[in-house]
Amino acid sequence: MFDALEAAGGVDLEVVTFSHDRAARKSHAVLEGPSFSEIDAALTRMRAASPENAEWAIESISNEQTGTEEVLRANVVGSR
Repeated sequence: MFDALEAAGGVDLEVVTFSHDRAARKSHAVLEGPSFSEIDAALTRMRAASPENAEWAIESISNEQTGTEEVLRANVVGSR
């Protein structure tokens, strides 16, 4: 899962938070980027860097105001 998290980062994308529940075998990450295409590209990189049995999906997505900038925030869930 940590390889996927590392792969998510990009020039315009930031991993804001990450947590992992070992017992439930689920990970949760919050990604922020300027557009849906950046979020989608990060999700594609995460899937490619994950083990074959891992699944990543966008749980929710919203527009957020951070200071003077507007960003897209995605809650992403991964499971094995």
